[in-house]
Amino acid sequence: AKGNPFESDLKEWDNALNLNFRAIYYLTNQILPLITEQDFGAIINISSIAGQMTYKGGEIYCATKHALKAYSNCLFESVREKNIKVTTLYPGYVNTDMGRGENLDESKMIQTEDIAEVVNGFLKLPITACSTEITIRPQRTPYK
Repeated sequence: AKGNPFESDLKEWDNALNLNFRAIYYLTNQILPLITEQDFGAIINISSIAGQMTYKGGEIYCATKHALKAYSNCLFESVREKNIKVTTLYPGYVNTDMGRGENLDESKMIQTEDIAEVVNGFLKLPITACSTEITIRPQRTPYK
């Protein structure tokens, strides 16, 4: 989606909001009753580093990722007393179809297995602690 204010339109905003925010909101609301019955659980929202920063032309994408950040933080406050952990993961360049580019070295990007390891680490946190935000960036710049 084009993000700059001179080229974007409401349809592009709606498409991005549907994919990056409304779908997560809807799925969370569908599963939350089942999780709360157990009196424990975890909700992990995978966002993007764009949920913590902004950039020229990123109006639509960044806005949807910032919306997810606010939603996740509020959700944590709403369900924490039910022993439900909520975190948002903010990965930088990940070696996926969406993240690849001509000027990027895939071997220096975050690998999908790295994301799985971070999620697993979050799930292993003791019941008394919750990391509500996790940022993961490539150790070395992936730019060629």
